Amino acid sequence: RYNEAMWTPLVRTATRASMGLLVLLTTLASCGDDEPDFDDPALRCNGLEVLCDRTVDQVVFVRTHNSHASEDAGYGAVNWNHYRGIPRQLEDGVRSLNVDIYHEEGETVLCHGLCDFARQPAVEAFAEITAFLRANRFELVLLDLQNETTLEHTVTAFEDSGLSRYAHVQI
Repeated sequence: RYNEAMWTPLVRTATRASMGLLVLLTTLASCGDDEPDFDDPALRCNGLEVLCDRTVDQVVFVRTHNSHASEDAGYGAVNWNHYRGIPRQLEDGVRSLNVDIYHEEGETVLCHGLCDFARQPAVEAFAEITAFLRANRFELVLLDLQNETTLEHTVTAFEDSGLSRYAHVQI
């Protein structure tokens, strides 16, 4: 299950205890026999021809910080950043998400600040992203992980939620 070749280079590049990972999530790599028609302008380059020759780092994405910390997900006034949870953010056009991932009391969770105030199982939040990608085959989502746990816990949450199927990590 744990693919060391995919994740280990990220560990070597981390320069602090809380490792930040940026993961590109897309469904295009798993289209199978139903290949998209990339000559269709609506599918190519997110519908904007000017983006066709740009790399991901040359495109601006709408992003939310601590995307998981929402009133919808049960966070309170002390530590929420958004009214709406990740599913609604994705529906509204957000394509870059930032989450803080911890391992607390035997479970991999997303927290903002102290996990005692509120937490969401990482598998649950990642499953919400997975559902969006399954329903929107030609979308791309950037996921920025503030990783406050081991890489193995993070990878397990990706695998258990189905999100690892859509992940592309590149150094």
